Amino acid sequence: MSKKAFTLIELLVVVLIIGVLSAIAIPMYQGAVDKSHWSTMLPGAKAIKDAEEAFKMSNDGYTGEMGNLDVTMENNDLTFNLITPNNTSDPNVIRVTNSKLPNVRLASYLDDNPKFAGQLHCEALAGDERANRLCGGLLQGQELTSADGYVGYLLDQEIDQGTCQNASRSWSTSKTKCYKDTATRCTDLGSEIVTSMNDQCGYVGSTGGKQIGEEEICLGNSGYTPCINTTINQGGICEASGGTRACYSAKINSGGICHATNDAQTGCESVVVNPGGICIGDSVNSCGLSWYAANTGKIDGGICVGNGVSSCTSGSGPTFINGAICYANNSHTCGHNWYSPDASVFYDDTSCCCGNFCGNAPSCASRGKTCDPQYLK
Repeated sequence: MSKKAFTLIELLVVVLIIGVLSAIAIPMYQGAVDKSHWSTMLPGAKAIKDAEEAFKMSNDGYTGEMGNLDVTMENNDLTFNLITPNNTSDPNVIRVTNSKLPNVRLASYLDDNPKFAGQLHCEALAGDERANRLCGGLLQGQELTSADGYVGYLLDQEIDQGTCQNASRSWSTSKTKCYKDTATRCTDLGSEIVTSMNDQCGYVGSTGGKQIGEEEICLGNSGYTPCINTTINQGGICEASGGTRACYSAKINSGGICHATNDAQTGCESVVVNPGGICIGDSVNSCGLSWYAANTGKIDGGICVGNGVSSCTSGSGPTFINGAICYANNSHTCGHNWYSPDASVFYDDTSCCCGNFCGNAPSCASRGKTCDPQYLK
């Protein structure tokens, strides 16, 4: 009696099939498990958000203490972090983590968050493929910005897509906010932020730009000249938080602010700051005026706060005119620079300088003007 057995080739084919099926099934299974762990974070985040909003109505502000909220969490796998304006620069957000879901955070932004009011984000540790696949792929999140080593993905916002060519940007008729996430697409978020990722979301032609008004923020955080040529009006902010020459050539009117943070490179360069407007330069060479062409930037009755080295400087003058005040809080600020050490040439007879680094600039005390202590360091 003859005995039959599998040949080596048949065995190899079976092993190959098993390997292929495993390569497909295991990631699918892992994804399903990750989504399951993620889903357990949502009810807790919603409950705490509702409790925070209720607390604010009664106490005129949010709380950073769980014990102050009328809510009970029974899932021991979850950790909740309440971030309030008192302890962080990223205020009014609830972050939830699950011990079974490493390197992923759920961020629920409260209604008074200045940038992402009411939004829900999935945050994945940068470089963690599994975490980013969950947020961006399985949850279909819209990638936003990176902060604290995590990449944020927008989850719960209606998205309006459009083109980003200079002459044909797409704006919602009911919303006036724009977010540029790629070189060819604008996304209208419809919340309290106007952002620019790669170059000039909101840029219109060579002279006009997006109008930023009450409680709106033009966030220039990557690319080259984001938020270029914007006009910042009452309550608006052009925040140069990254990229190169962010908020370039912005026009700051009364009640508007151009703020170049420590991460910006030459942020708020060549701005025009009118009476009531403020340019705050925390980074090197920020709030710089007229470096490449005469009279392209000036403090025309407004305020320039030079906190970073060589901030609020000028290459041609006068650039501080009509009652402008410059606060010199670091070296080579307020017109005093390596190329033109005589800062006095940049001031007309109505403008002046406050602070310990004014150099040859005319002091406000000598011109009978008062320095505001909130801008001095």
